[in-house]
Formats: sequence, structure tokens, C-alpha cells
Amino acid sequence: MMLVRAEWAKLVGQRGAFFWGFIALPCVLILFAGVLNGAVPPGAGAAVEIRPIRTLLRAVGAAGNPFVQLFLAIGAASLFALEYRHATWRLLVPRRSRTMLLAAKLAAFAIAAACSLALLSVGNLFAITVPALLRGAHPIASEAMGAGAVAVLLTLLVSMLQLLGLAAWVALMAAVTRSTMGAILPPFLLAFASAAIQAYLGGAPGTILALPGAAPDLLRAGIAAGFDGARVVTGGQALAALAITTAWFAVPMAAAVLLFTRQDLASE
Repeated sequence: MMLVRAEWAKLVGQRGAFFWGFIALPCVLILFAGVLNGAVPPGAGAAVEIRPIRTLLRAVGAAGNPFVQLFLAIGAASLFALEYRHATWRLLVPRRSRTMLLAAKLAAFAIAAACSLALLSVGNLFAITVPALLRGAHPIASEAMGAGAVAVLLTLLVSMLQLLGLAAWVALMAAVTRSTMGAILPPFLLAFASAAIQAYLGGAPGTILALPGAAPDLLRAGIAAGFDGARVVTGGQALAALAITTAWFAVPMAAAVLLFTRQDLASE
């Protein structure tokens, strides 16, 4: 815990990277949603239904958007490339194991990413529901039941696993390039290419694309099927998608640990 607190202090201390990585985009998206929903005339849409669970599911699922991942990659790179930039690894590695140091950075990123998703989800919910309530809309009572909360929690876990995969690629590229920009661009390009290929190939029933974005999207679609009529996912497809998503985290993270533990950090 001491290592995690230290890495968290380093992250928060980099105010620019922390703001752009974890705060800026949620605030912009919340403001955008509020403006769009507030621009509807007061007498319009009185019969519109408010679906809070569906709104939360879509907000938490924004972790799969490549541009959201670009901002989060900035925050992750500020952690994993920090010691290379300031040449402070040589002061840390004699005191702690290298694996523990990487794990602490990953944990600090996970906390910040979870808070960023929570900010986006709650803020987006208020920005959408408050104007609708003022126009006379009513929430769907069935969506306030326990099943909705479980669905949101499961979607959050899937999104966090996907974002940990993003952080793993950032950690690997930081160890390879020893630079902040080199740690940001390749993971973002991978996410963007994955989204482009997924959009081109489509998601035909029975097919599972082994892409870093497609597998989590399939899992989220299966979780949300009961709330927005999304694609129904079978148990076998869900297990395969979970295995693919886990692999996109485990493989680059293992490579990052292997490379990092073999690096000569006497001058880093």
C-alpha cells in the first residue's frame, strides 16, 4: 500500500497529465451531454422515458472508445514513463522489487481510471436525467432494481479489464522507448486500428473478433442485452471474449515485466 500511495502522489503531482488524462474528457462529455439535453424546448419530449441503467451502461462502456483511451493513455504514460524521464529508476530499484514497482504503478492507474469512469457515469446521468425530469419525463421503475446495479458493476469490471490492457501496453512501450510520447502513441494506434477493423468486419452472430476492443464490446453488449435490446451473447461467446480480453492484458504486461526486470537501470 505504501508503494501505491507513493505512485498515486506522483500521479496527482503531475497536475497537467492528471487533468488531461483523467478529468478533462469526462468534464467535456458531461458538459456536451448537458448542453444537448438542455437545448430541448421545455414543452418537448414530455413523454420521453428516462432509463438510468441504460445511461450508466453506455457511459461506463465509453472505456472502449479509442479517443477516451487516448486521454487515459496520457495518464498511464505519466506514471510508467516518469522514472525514465527524470532518470530516477536507479534510486528506486535497489529498495523494492521491480515487479512490485510496476504493480504499484498499475494499481495507481486503475484507481484513477475507475474514478474517471465514475465521474463520467454519474455526471452523464445527471446531465441527461435532470433536463428530462424538468420536461416531465419519468424514469423506468424496473431499471432501478438490483439487476441494473449488477449489470453496471459487471460492465465496469469489463471496462476496467480493458483499460488495464491499455495500461499494460503503455508500460511495455515505456520500457521499450523510454519516452512519454513513445508510450502513448502505439497503444492509441492499436486501439484505433482495432476499432476500424471491427467497424469494417462487423459483428456477425457467432463470430468473436480477437481484437482488444471487440471482445470487451461483446461482453458489454451481452450484459446490456436486457436493458437496451443489444445483441444476445451466449455463455460460450462470453467466456471466449473474457479470455481474449484477459490475454490482451496479460501478454503485454508479462512482456513489460520481463523486459523491465532485465533492463540495466543504473543510469535510468
